[in-house]
Amino acid sequence: REVDELGWPLPIHGDYRKRLKSDIADLKNCDMSRLGGGTLTAAAFLEEFVDKRDWCHLDIGGTAYTSEPQVYQGKGATAHGVRMLLKYLGA
Repeated sequence: REVDELGWPLPIHGDYRKRLKSDIADLKNCDMSRLGGGTLTAAAFLEEFVDKRDWCHLDIGGTAYTSEPQVYQGKGATAHGVRMLLKYLGA
């Protein structure tokens, strides 16, 4: 709210964790299925490295560009998540 950027808790369902299983590696960072859920699969991958710590996955892929900008944006690159991250860091 303080920086006027949208965000929400992202649930990571067990089906997305299963996609990380590999016959070759400890886990894989590539889901070649056509089931979608790239954001969720990426979050499940990152979750493997944070132990029980609080963490945040800023997935900006889908919000990286816009042709219909909000008042605080220009057309093109949005930098979505940058103001949220800077606010969190106290910058």
